[in-house]
Amino acid sequence: SIRIIDSGGQPQFHDLLSIFIPELSGLVSVFKLCEPLAVRGEVAFYREGYLTCAPYKSHYTNEQIIRHDLQVVQSEAMRCGIEHMPNVAFVGTHLDVYLSKSCSESADDKDKVLVGL
Repeated sequence: SIRIIDSGGQPQFHDLLSIFIPELSGLVSVFKLCEPLAVRGEVAFYREGYLTCAPYKSHYTNEQIIRHDLQVVQSEAMRCGIEHMPNVAFVGTHLDVYLSKSCSESADDKDKVLVGL
């Protein structure tokens, strides 16, 4: 079976990640390609396709969110006696926007940061 936990990068859900580590086989981190990793992303809540409140800036940068998730997964996997780090995939969205405008951070720059985490 597959279980998907979507924290939306929201800080209030970060601590819940450790609850699911013993059953975790992989982590998928999704981010906008058109946003630099060093900026705080916008958080917006939608319900049935409609915005439920005014969007706001995240408390953390995209890089900090990814780094935190990786650290939690690694430390909890070690604590639970899991021998291997679960698989990790980085998924970039909004490729069309990224390709249609000049972004301040290139794909190569993003790759260097992500590989370094």
